[in-house]
Amino acid sequence: MYDFDNVINRRNTDSIKWDVAENELPMWVADMDFSVAPEIAEAITERTNHPVFGYSKLCDEWYDSYINWWKRYHGISMDRNSLLFCPGVVPAISSMIRQLTSPGEKIILLTPNYNHFFYCIENNGRQVLEVEMDYDGQSYRINFERLENALRDTMACMMIVCNPQNPTGNIWDKSDLERIGQLCAKHGVTVISDEIHCDIITPGRQYIPFTSVSELNKEISITCIAPTKAFNLAGLQTSALYIPNKKLRSRISAALEKDELSMPNTFASTAAIAAFTKGRGWLDEMNEYVYKNKLIVKTFIETEIPQIKLIWGDATYLLWLDCSGLRTDSKVIASGLRKSTGLFVMAGSYYGKGGKSFLRMNVACPESVLMDGLKRLKKYIQSFSHKHRMNLNPEPFKMIKSGQKTIELRLYDEKRQSIKPGDRIEFVNTEDGNILLSKVEKLYVFKDFEDLYKNLSLLKCGYTDNNIDTANPGDMSKYYSSEQQEKYSVVGIEIKLI
Repeated sequence: MYDFDNVINRRNTDSIKWDVAENELPMWVADMDFSVAPEIAEAITERTNHPVFGYSKLCDEWYDSYINWWKRYHGISMDRNSLLFCPGVVPAISSMIRQLTSPGEKIILLTPNYNHFFYCIENNGRQVLEVEMDYDGQSYRINFERLENALRDTMACMMIVCNPQNPTGNIWDKSDLERIGQLCAKHGVTVISDEIHCDIITPGRQYIPFTSVSELNKEISITCIAPTKAFNLAGLQTSALYIPNKKLRSRISAALEKDELSMPNTFASTAAIAAFTKGRGWLDEMNEYVYKNKLIVKTFIETEIPQIKLIWGDATYLLWLDCSGLRTDSKVIASGLRKSTGLFVMAGSYYGKGGKSFLRMNVACPESVLMDGLKRLKKYIQSFSHKHRMNLNPEPFKMIKSGQKTIELRLYDEKRQSIKPGDRIEFVNTEDGNILLSKVEKLYVFKDFEDLYKNLSLLKCGYTDNNIDTANPGDMSKYYSSEQQEKYSVVGIEIKLI
């Protein structure tokens, strides 16, 4: 029995996650606040008892630990020669991008997707080709027509798959992975499958390795695997690449050597071997605990914060929260949440298309810490809903400008909402994505759209929004339903940036 309720003070330990203000609670980056499995700690302690920490090489036990783990728990028969060491998945992906693609070429991502993939691609002078997944309000599905259209792009030469998916927690089924493999092979595109979250799974569920689906998938792919996420060992820099295709493996091996990414540090092998040979009991209990935390979040949000919604995923300890009901970019929400309550979560905008209305929250923490985070989230969302009631309307603000004057035009329910001169409103500048704070200077309320067009002169500026046909007020039906037009007034809010 392992203790996951113990709250460990990680401040002043050079932790990236906990390098925050005293009142802040970080639930953003993907590392856990649990003690490492004691079996792993003991193995590292034993190694430190030897007083020399010189250069290290890979031992037979390192290969065996990976081979046996993936055979026993994931059904893959790995050949020792197919495994390459690397200190981390992200630097390895950067190296593979440089080796297998040329500057200016495109790399496909199913979005929303892990933000560091974007950085790896763009920092190496390649282009991100986003294929937004279909979202039905409950879950995500791959739009294969959209994917094949992207694969037809002659500049597309690589696809990075997150399996299981970060940030949505999706576990791809066999047919999804098989179809991806078929399409990528058809268009000559290499697949990198990042599977480091594969062992963080809802009890009773199972992920499917990309390479296990077919011989075709095996031949065109590189699989990134590691104990770092599942056993909370990211700081020890230990991972591996599984590459069955000999020619592809030879090219990647050369790239890792060239980029000085092929040699393990003193503790890399020790930690991986201990995790894969002695850590199963701890991992099972951790997954049970994280699953319980997810259920706590689900119940809390449904009963206490109905303005947002948890999108359930059976993998990872990262939760994807739908905040679309707040009608505000997640950068605004995340910034305000941190500023007003100290809760630090990730804005979904960083994960590409489809992420701007979401937050990502890490729940790999003791239950008491989780409840603290949820209470902070509730406090802010309730406050946000009160202060920003304008953001609950069916349509976002429309902007009209004349000289120094800026007016935000919005549907308005006078019975349900209130806004007055002096109020402050946060919004996102659509041109650069920056969060801006403005003060309400004056209000212009019109009873309906006809009234708006008849009295545009009151706004003392021409109406220039490209989304509205100014010639014929009746054409507003193209943008708003008749029910919306009957229910809402229109308000023009003259603002001044602060």
